[in-house]
Parts: sequence; structure tokens; C-alpha cells
Amino acid sequence: MISGEFLHKEQKVTSPEITLIKGTTQAFVRPSDGGIVSRFRVDNTDVFLQDQIIQTLAGPKRRGGNPLLFPNAGPVTKKSDEFALPQHGFARDRKWIIKDISAGRESILLSLTSNDQTKSIYPYDFEATHTISVDSGKLHEELRVTNFSKNPMPIAPGFHPYFQVPKEKRDEIKTNIPGFNPNEYDWKSSHHFPRQTFVSLQVPDSGEISIKSSEEFQILVVWSELERPHLCIEPWTREANAILDPEQRIEIQPGETANFWIEIGFQKTSS
Repeated sequence: MISGEFLHKEQKVTSPEITLIKGTTQAFVRPSDGGIVSRFRVDNTDVFLQDQIIQTLAGPKRRGGNPLLFPNAGPVTKKSDEFALPQHGFARDRKWIIKDISAGRESILLSLTSNDQTKSIYPYDFEATHTISVDSGKLHEELRVTNFSKNPMPIAPGFHPYFQVPKEKRDEIKTNIPGFNPNEYDWKSSHHFPRQTFVSLQVPDSGEISIKSSEEFQILVVWSELERPHLCIEPWTREANAILDPEQRIEIQPGETANFWIEIGFQKTSS
């Protein structure tokens, strides 16, 4: 990312949005745009950078929310005879189907199934379900993937939350990620760290963010952009290109299901 790449034009994503609510906690979900949690708010504080389209010199790019990266997180930079997957997979660009919404509108269940388009780049029959729920100060997301193919199905999914961090407050944030120093971080690059069971991010004049995830997530990617007011702390199950490596990737056996989850909490700073 180079300075000046952004044209500083923002466009809101206008697809239908469903609101989940529990007290003063809200999550906004767009099933037709990748099943993304486009916003997460607690006590009128935006925890995520809102999902939006940014105009750049390279064309429009989408930023914000918490995209689900499936079947792979990261780019696939090596050639493969198995499939031709784009960076971060295809689920974030697909329409998910609503299967259920709880009576109290605290949770929603979405579904994505294989079709001719997905099988042209990823030749497997599957169903992925994405359960999104809110509790007091918490957002919980669960991915369940069932393999309906005759052969083992390789995956290496992840999540990509964009936490809102004002540019002028970057050097003041605090986190418990070993080896990550905000004062020395290059705010236009990505750093990869081993998985942590609990991650804390304190944003000045906002609050404390916590991130928990299931044990399948082995990598923590920290990434930002110089021009944008966000910091991404992304749990990935595996490194980029791992989906090509039978020794590294997760393989779901025929007829079996794999489960993954992430929980993001927020506590507002006392005034």
C-alpha cells in the first residue's frame, strides 16, 4: 500500500441489513453481501469500522466490518491443479441465505452452499453455516462446514475484523500481543503472530476490545493502512497458501462437519 493510493471517496454499501440487538449491544448483518457483520456497536460506540467501499487508484475496494474468509484466508500465490481461489476465498462475495432468526432478534443463522460457480474454482460439494449472535457487550460468530463430497475437502478459513482506531490515536493503543509495538509498527503492512487464546486491544477514548477464538485458529494477523482509521486483528486457521499443502491445511472428511468460532467483546471506557 503506498501513500496517496486512496482517493478519499467513501461509498456506503446499501444492501439490506438485519439488526441483531441485546440491550445496548447491536450487530448489523448483510446476508446478501457475504453474510458480513457490517457494524458492531456497544453503548453507542462503534467497535468496527463500518463496512464501506473505498475508491482507490487501483479501483474500488471494500473495507470494514468483519468479513468471513472461506474457504481460505490470505492469498493463494502458488499454482494448483486442485482449484483457483481468490484472496480470502469467495464466501465474502456471495449471497448467503437466511435459515433462521431468533424470536428476540439476538441471533441469525445463514447458509452458503456449493453451486456451479463455486465448483468451477473449488470442486467440492459443501454447506457452510454462519451463526451470528449478540449478548451484552459481545459478538459471537460460528462457522460450521459440512463436506458432501466423496473426497476430503481442504479448507483454511479465517475472520477479518476491522477495529475502529482513529489515526491520531494509533500510537496510544495498548495490546497484549507479544512482539507488537504500536510505536514501531509500519501502519501499511501486515505482521503474523502465533495464536493467542485471548487478545486485548485498548483504544484511547473508546474502550477495551477482547478477541477469543476456537483452537483451530493458529495464526493472528495484524494489518492496517496508513490512510484508514482501522486496525485489523485477524484470527486465521493457517498461513497463506496452506490450503494447497496437505500437511498444513484442515481436511474435512466426506460427510463430516468442522466448527470454528470467534467472540469479540467490548467494554466502554468510563468517562
